[in-house]
Amino acid sequence: FQTGDLTDWTTYTTPNGTIGTPLVEVFDTTGLGPSRSAQFVVGQVLSVGALQRGGGIFQNVFMPADDNLTIWVNVASVGTSVSGNADGGVVSLMLDGSTISMHDFGNVAQDAIERVTLSLTLAVSAGSHEIRVQMVREFPTNDGTPRLYLDNIRALTDAQLLTGPEPLPLLAV
Repeated sequence: FQTGDLTDWTTYTTPNGTIGTPLVEVFDTTGLGPSRSAQFVVGQVLSVGALQRGGGIFQNVFMPADDNLTIWVNVASVGTSVSGNADGGVVSLMLDGSTISMHDFGNVAQDAIERVTLSLTLAVSAGSHEIRVQMVREFPTNDGTPRLYLDNIRALTDAQLLTGPEPLPLLAV
């Protein structure tokens, strides 16, 4: 997200879901210092009970050969100054439509910052693959909805990890 926007990413919403108006701002998503991070406000458009709704971002990457692929993303859920919230969001890191790592933030206190890194290494075949980060909550959005931040989305093959951490083509951070 160093370009200051969501260049190379496609946004989407689930049925009856919203991600608000995504923006890129300087925030300390990792706890190691501020950088440009994507911010989302996710939840249901209309209240329909305890259904998880929202959306996220996705991008296709090309694997030049069969290899192990390590994928990760830093995520923060931030309680607002308005109130605490019973659902800080569920964030899923997905590859080709399958969830490979997930975290449920649960209750997020007023003004609290909760952080997590989602990651996994798995064998992947040569060709095009979709990397998706999905964020959902079971409540409609309002002024007290926690803000979800994403940063440092990376996908590296074993070969790249040995020679230098350059992400696969098209993967924005």
